[in-house]
Amino acid sequence: MKGIIVFSHDMEDVEALATKALLSRAGIDMVALTFENTKDIITAFNQRVKADYFMDEIDLDSFDFVVIPGGKYVAKVVNDDINIKYIATYFY
Repeated sequence: MKGIIVFSHDMEDVEALATKALLSRAGIDMVALTFENTKDIITAFNQRVKADYFMDEIDLDSFDFVVIPGGKYVAKVVNDDINIKYIATYFY
């Protein structure tokens, strides 16, 4: 099983990093995807992490599910952002 987790600036640290760690420990192949213009992400509590891929670098058909952590970015744009809507709808 393979999953995607969406990394974005100001994402909630625990929702993103703990979820990715727990799923990986459970044997699920997890990759981090970002819609930002850089793979270097700064979380809500100023942790610096790196996404594995930009959206155009992966084939969504190769994955089974997506995790979209909360945070300022998602809360602010969830109703308007075409990227979040697209990936959520794709896996729905």
